[in-house]
Amino acid sequence: TVACLQSGAIFGYTALVEGLVGRLRQELGYEVSVIATGGLASLIVPETTVFTHVDGDLTLHGIRLAWSRISGGLA
Repeated sequence: TVACLQSGAIFGYTALVEGLVGRLRQELGYEVSVIATGGLASLIVPETTVFTHVDGDLTLHGIRLAWSRISGGLA
């Protein structure tokens, strides 16, 4: 069913993020900041404790900062 596919996508992606962050932490040997971003971050965040920050608009903030630098601070 559609609900089963959606559930699998959420839990599968959550496991993917947890695995990736776990490997990075192990390889680096120290804790890292992990930011959940994007419009669907709110679906993943409740399912795991790996995120240290949540910012649904992080990409937009970055684009604004880049434009501000390129345009000489006009943004």
